[in-house]
Amino acid sequence: MNIEILGTKLDALRSDLDEQRAILAKLSDSFTLLARVEERQTNISIGLDRAFQAIERLDVRLQTTEARLPAFSQTSVWVERFIIALVVALGTYVAKEVGLL
Repeated sequence: MNIEILGTKLDALRSDLDEQRAILAKLSDSFTLLARVEERQTNISIGLDRAFQAIERLDVRLQTTEARLPAFSQTSVWVERFIIALVVALGTYVAKEVGLL
């Protein structure tokens, strides 16, 4: 009888070991998946850092451009006035040549 009991307990022990091996295999797969997810998150984080740096550079450029905008606006007014004066002078010259003035 002792041999039958030992055989039964040995079979139960083998069954437990098989279950533990299956659990370890699943755990190993889970750790592998977790490592992949972590790597993806790291890559995403690096990409976001690059995007934020690019946004910061664009913000600096935009602020610089906005600071210069009043000067561009003033220059635009001067150019517009010069063109109007040129057109008036040309119109006056043409009117004198044609005999309207």
